[in-house]
Amino acid sequence: MHDELIVINGYIIYVGKNHPRYTEITDALHNKPIAESGYDYRLREDLTWEKYELPTIEEEQTAYTAEQLEAMTSTELREICAELGISGTMTKANMISLILGKQSNSL
Repeated sequence: MHDELIVINGYIIYVGKNHPRYTEITDALHNKPIAESGYDYRLREDLTWEKYELPTIEEEQTAYTAEQLEAMTSTELREICAELGISGTMTKANMISLILGKQSNSL
């Protein structure tokens, strides 16, 4: 897991600390552009940023419970984080906390 690079639909979801591109990817993450309200950026595999519109409350599909999130794999949680515009290297517990926090801020 520490040498993994997970890319979903062309977007970087996770990079392990021992991956050869770790430094260049984390450098790119530290230089994420600031988006105006209602938008965010996601990091492409080629290390360019893509601006996208955040979903509105009406468009959001599901609010997950802590129990549902705890039953998911780390890969599933990373996918949800990516959909919510959350990026970075983090533990499963941190991903769950961020997802729950992001959901409660959206309500």
